[in-house]
Amino acid sequence: MYKKYQKAVSVSLVASMLTLSACSTQGVIDGIDVMLGKKEVVSQTNEQALTPVVVQDASQTLTINENFSHGGYYYDKLSDVQKSIYIALYDTFVSYGKECHLGDNDAEQIAIVYKSIVFDHPEIFYIDGFQLEYFKSEIPYYIFKPNYTKTPDEIELTKDKIDVYVNTALCAINNNGDEYAILQQIYEYIITTTRYDMSAPDLSSIVSVMCNGRAVCEGYAKTTMYLLQQYGIQCTVVPGYIRKNGTAHLWNAAKINGQWYYIDTTWGDEDFENDRNAPEVRYDYLCVSEEYLAGSHQIDAFVDMPKCVSMDDNYYKKSGKMVTSETDTNLAKLLKHLETDKTASFACSDAGTYQKVIDKLINRKGIFAYLNNKRVNLKYVVNSHVYSITFWIKEE
Repeated sequence: MYKKYQKAVSVSLVASMLTLSACSTQGVIDGIDVMLGKKEVVSQTNEQALTPVVVQDASQTLTINENFSHGGYYYDKLSDVQKSIYIALYDTFVSYGKECHLGDNDAEQIAIVYKSIVFDHPEIFYIDGFQLEYFKSEIPYYIFKPNYTKTPDEIELTKDKIDVYVNTALCAINNNGDEYAILQQIYEYIITTTRYDMSAPDLSSIVSVMCNGRAVCEGYAKTTMYLLQQYGIQCTVVPGYIRKNGTAHLWNAAKINGQWYYIDTTWGDEDFENDRNAPEVRYDYLCVSEEYLAGSHQIDAFVDMPKCVSMDDNYYKKSGKMVTSETDTNLAKLLKHLETDKTASFACSDAGTYQKVIDKLINRKGIFAYLNNKRVNLKYVVNSHVYSITFWIKEE
């Protein structure tokens, strides 16, 4: 796993497109693939006494599913048989069970269900993979054994610490009823209280953020999901990879004010070489459509992801930081922030406008006209996928 650190470009140099940070969920994805291999064991015990939990009868399966209230986005996309496996495994996980007897299902199908539970339930932070044993008998079956990372006592202690974090976070958030406002505050809270660190303990779970303040993309995405759930906002995690280098990555999709959007909290936490005037939070992927996401992210999910087509609640549009032309009067207002805040960030409405603004402000150094031609050490970073430009005055 790794994250690329942003290097800002001085305006005195030729502008160049910069890659955004990336991280890997390789530990989750590869770990599951490894566990697909069947371990065939001929049991010497009375196999008939071990009744499989999963039933194959459709009517029984549907009855079980209707009574289950702990599903999620991935659960809803599963078949009825897969949902029955999901319920059996979920009950095992939350009771800290050592094993779960399943019917003669395909091993890959069981792995898909396991991944679904991991993605639906960030609060199940204490399982890291599983062992699957296949028993040949008159009625073949699997035994699923979770790999627990903590003892039951340690799990309960960690839950108490998580509750403290959540209560503190919720107290810091002003709930005015607008789902976008809640999301933005959660996004900012996670970023400003977390440091990207590949050596962090529990790095693939909410524990990394909530208890350690250090995480990789899995921790950021699962914490975003968990906090949004506290407000009843539908959210899920989205697996995929970074187009530029093929690195595995995890981000979110959330339903905000009736529309689905993609959110990448990890990429909002950039590192600009400890430059104190650089923006602490980046908003390029706070509520974007699939069209905007597709330039940098590739979805690689085993279920269909939500259709994200709206930009109504996109950060730049919502906050009035969208520029529609290189002569837009809003541009001067936005760049005025350089004098007061030492930083200014905005996005352009389309690729054509973006290129014209880049040419005006950077290539022809027109940015200095907005600073009354003062001599300053000005840095910038651009994102051609979402048409954003950020300037800041480097601290001397």
